[in-house]
Amino acid sequence: MDTQGVINSLFGVPRALVGVVHTVGLPGTPAGDRSIDEILETAVAEARLYASAGFHGVMMEIVAALAVIGREVRRAATVPLGVPTLVGSGVTLNNLHDYLEADALIVGSSIKHGGVWSGSIDQSRARELARAFKRS
Repeated sequence: MDTQGVINSLFGVPRALVGVVHTVGLPGTPAGDRSIDEILETAVAEARLYASAGFHGVMMEIVAALAVIGREVRRAATVPLGVPTLVGSGVTLNNLHDYLEADALIVGSSIKHGGVWSGSIDQSRARELARAFKRS
């Protein structure tokens, strides 16, 4: 457990649920079929959905050249952005109980439509996971 109180100092809770803001390829890259404004709009919307679903924080996947998106996500997020990874993405409603000793959980694809990292956030899944986390 977090004996140094880092998680509590960041999030105000002893354990935290952290959502991952995923981004698609940037314009000019092989997967870059969207404009930077479209990518930015999606990233900001994801940060807001995580916060409204009851998550304690958000972090961005690490992709080069995303400083502008990171800046806007940081502005939009009403919860802390970025924490040390304690339990990485892969957390689902079905395996949440396996991580009761973790200080923070990072959630991504399991709450996306279709379970795919590039899908949009399924807000009902996000809320259900956040409620289960808070009860655990």
